[in-house]
Amino acid sequence: MDSYTVESETEKCPDCGKPIVYEYTVHMDQEYTASLECPCVTERRQKDRDEQIRRGREVVREMIRQEAGLSKRAVSQRFRNYRPDEGQKQAFEAVRQFAKGYIEQRNDGTGLLLIGGVGSGKTHLAAALANAIVDYVPISDYDAEIPGFSRLPRSGVYFTGAVPLLERIRASYSNEEDEREILEQCKEAELLILDDLGAEKPSEWTRERLFEIIDARYNECLPTVITTNADIRELRQKLGDRVCDRIRSMCKTYTITSKSHRKTADNTQPEVTADREDFDDPPVLPVEEALPAGQKSIYERMRE
Repeated sequence: MDSYTVESETEKCPDCGKPIVYEYTVHMDQEYTASLECPCVTERRQKDRDEQIRRGREVVREMIRQEAGLSKRAVSQRFRNYRPDEGQKQAFEAVRQFAKGYIEQRNDGTGLLLIGGVGSGKTHLAAALANAIVDYVPISDYDAEIPGFSRLPRSGVYFTGAVPLLERIRASYSNEEDEREILEQCKEAELLILDDLGAEKPSEWTRERLFEIIDARYNECLPTVITTNADIRELRQKLGDRVCDRIRSMCKTYTITSKSHRKTADNTQPEVTADREDFDDPPVLPVEEALPAGQKSIYERMRE
């Protein structure tokens, strides 16, 4: 089969004005002719596909954030729109470095305990951590081209308030949701972010459920990030020695001394600007080939 191309002397591309190119193919003494797509059309189609994939990735990431338990407000809480004062700076840098290390697979199972008063910015920092990790979840062109068609990539992060979690467990006794599934979700998450621990009403039942979660994560060396309004003494009174001792062993503790930053009569979402980054020194994704033989990277596990 022989083929060759010839530029038309009379026909022009209506978009760019370049000559139309025809391909002539000879097969079994028969000649076939077809006009070739103009490069400008090919380039435009590729740009359209690239834009579709870019938008698709945004949609997929929003789906991942929802699956991770992030609320409408939480998805807008980022490091880039956190303005730390003197009482917040140490915790801010600690959480941001934790996020960078986790993304780069340098976390050894140690978590964080953020202690501070109401409105001191603990939840914003915890949500910023989850959002930063989701931002680095690898999303293939295939997954982004038709969002929701293929299996959703996993972030491994689960964000939940302690009070809503316990209410969900209680509600499972009278609906179709299984208590075991709820507990396993918390026990097995690659990173659990437990917000506002200690706000729940103390009881033997709550202590046992929280102990089961914390103990499982302690034994499997899984990182846990906890925010609380209570200091260690108050936590010990509310949760008991078993839970508190494990938390102190699992987590580095940072105390935020700032007063409430919440504004009066302002329920708007924080603005996420595109001209700022979450990291001064962005994380470097690990090279999978550099891992020991047989060891799966976090990104491989996300795709499973």
